[in-house]
Amino acid sequence: MAKKTIKRDYRIVVWPRSPGDFGGIYIGGIEWKPGEEERLANQIAQEIQRHVDEIGAVRVEYDVVEVCEFCGYDWEEDEDGCPVCCTAALKEWERQQE
Repeated sequence: MAKKTIKRDYRIVVWPRSPGDFGGIYIGGIEWKPGEEERLANQIAQEIQRHVDEIGAVRVEYDVVEVCEFCGYDWEEDEDGCPVCCTAALKEWERQQE
């Protein structure tokens, strides 16, 4: 066989520090305020473009996930489509089924 594995399309991925990560110390239980993580990511992207040579492109990417509007946990349903994360979501689902 003449097939071989090569590496290509290199890229560098940068993640902002987690909330509560202050470099030398970490304080748990701190969460991002709405929009704060996006603002920080855009700021880092601008600073990379401004200070680093040989940049082809810098873009901010993100994951889209569904979460419960009541408890904030990732959205999960049972086989009937009923939410399993919290009582408030269950009650709302039952109300919509009427």
